[in-house]
Amino acid sequence: MFRCATKQKEYLASWHQQNKEKRASEYQDRYKNDPGFRAKRAFYQREYNKRIKLEVIAQYGGECRGCGEKHPDLLCIDHIYGGGVQHRKELKRKSGRSFYAWLKHEGFPSGFQLLCFNCNNAKGVIGHMPHKVEVHNFIRAGLGLSISL
Repeated sequence: MFRCATKQKEYLASWHQQNKEKRASEYQDRYKNDPGFRAKRAFYQREYNKRIKLEVIAQYGGECRGCGEKHPDLLCIDHIYGGGVQHRKELKRKSGRSFYAWLKHEGFPSGFQLLCFNCNNAKGVIGHMPHKVEVHNFIRAGLGLSISL
């Protein structure tokens, strides 16, 4: 039909825009009435979510900055200087895939780190990661320094 890929793209974009309601209706009907379509859609969505999370994990070092945990299911993104809830509200992104997609879109900005859920929770609740304090205390004890937290 088209010899030029650019013209074909333009045509398809125009067609999709003109038939937006029709396409949405057909999609909803198919989603409601075809269990195989729902299952296939859910499968592809899970795979995409895993892929984008693994990409973000790789870009931020691949392991927890607190304890070295490497299992991807246990890792999450932490705002190094705090304020994660407020930041996600400003972005209008809750968490998970949409936040990972934002990180990728922005070129994996600094100010974020990988933590496992335990270290992330400890940082939020007690203000620091226990693993880091234990190492710090061990070093100070070895030097004969007094330890106080």
